[in-house]
Amino acid sequence: MPRTVRMRPRKNKKRNLKVDKACRIGRTWEEFQSYLQEHPNAAIRQLDSVEGVRGGKVLLTIHFVQQELQLAFLWDANDSQSVIDIFEKIYLELRPDVFIRLFPILLADNGSEFSNPKAIEFDKQGNQRTQMYYCDPSAPFQRAQPSEIIHRNRSTS
Repeated sequence: MPRTVRMRPRKNKKRNLKVDKACRIGRTWEEFQSYLQEHPNAAIRQLDSVEGVRGGKVLLTIHFVQQELQLAFLWDANDSQSVIDIFEKIYLELRPDVFIRLFPILLADNGSEFSNPKAIEFDKQGNQRTQMYYCDPSAPFQRAQPSEIIHRNRSTS
């Protein structure tokens, strides 16, 4: 009993994480594998978010698989609008032709921050700038190591 008096009450915050399951239609792991069969030399960019403290700052990481390069962008909230804003900024800074060449295929996990793929795939005029696919839920092994993807691409070409 004395210990409970010293402890602060826990904060019960409701988390509004809206994930539209329909956003993954046509963007599943199986469709990604089919796309790679047709385009074996496709450049893959893997997306992930790293959250330190809940409600704190978050890192969006973009892993360039074949080049073994990883970029990280710091943002304030772990929501889909923040990810959209980061890709909009990159798109405007690089110019559309460079962006399309650098980010042809995006592979993300099933986090709520990636739940609006159309806003990432298309610019404000409706032009497609990238394609986005999702790993299966609870399957982080599907994002292969760079050497495995490079080996697979070399053996199929």
